[in-house]
Amino acid sequence: MTTEWWIDAECRQYDPELFYPDPSDKEGTDEALAVCRVCPVVEQCLQETMRIEASSHAAGRHGIRGGQTPTDRANVYRNTRSTGPERQYGTPVKGCGDAAGYQRHRRAGTLPCQGCFEAEAARGKAVKAARAAQQELAA
Repeated sequence: MTTEWWIDAECRQYDPELFYPDPSDKEGTDEALAVCRVCPVVEQCLQETMRIEASSHAAGRHGIRGGQTPTDRANVYRNTRSTGPERQYGTPVKGCGDAAGYQRHRRAGTLPCQGCFEAEAARGKAVKAARAAQQELAA
């Protein structure tokens, strides 16, 4: 995607700091989103932002872009991933079927096979549950 669309962006007329309100500043967030609502290139902005942030963790998303808050964009990305085309799996090789196999696929630059992908997903869920339990005990 070319960035020529940015020339027509409504936000060019404003101080860039407006689009980076503190997450707890609802008034500041609303003010930035109001600018996006009247922007003629808001869709292009969101597409470009999603492309740039595709591999970012939610904590790596900052500012109001494309008419979306960082949390909104994380949700859009998550929903797009889960409702996108059917997942493609790689070919199983020796040592597949566990989270370590998933990491071997990643290091080799190949698509994880279904067994490795499912093992890594289960590992991730277990880690998340353990963290939640640990936080509950700490509270």
